[in-house]
Amino acid sequence: MLTIRPMTAVDALALLVEPVQEGMTTVEWDAIRQRLGLRTFVAAEEEVLAGYALTQSHHDLFHIVQLEGRVDACQLLLERLLRTAGERVVSIWCPRVRTDLQILLEHRGFTRRDQRESPGGPSLLYMLEPDEEV
Repeated sequence: MLTIRPMTAVDALALLVEPVQEGMTTVEWDAIRQRLGLRTFVAAEEEVLAGYALTQSHHDLFHIVQLEGRVDACQLLLERLLRTAGERVVSIWCPRVRTDLQILLEHRGFTRRDQRESPGGPSLLYMLEPDEEV
């Protein structure tokens, strides 16, 4: 059964950082998250990671920087993120190749607003206004 929990320093090293010689302490990870305004979550089945979300929280905007993993994990993570966002506008740049994620976003009421080329390939901007949530 998938569960959602905050991302730990160990998770961050495994998912977000190139392999390094030394680990990152919980204090260091918390300082990074605080300095950058990040909220981070993982979806896991016991100790096996199935997906993760990295977000930046602003006064009027909750931006999902990355939403990665299996579609069932992304769905659970998205539900958690929408609860966390509250009444703020939610935005996400979704890779064009992730049609499964695009379908998930559209089913939750997100609308496509823009597109761009990025180093990872073409991406689509999806937005959800607080009164548009399904």
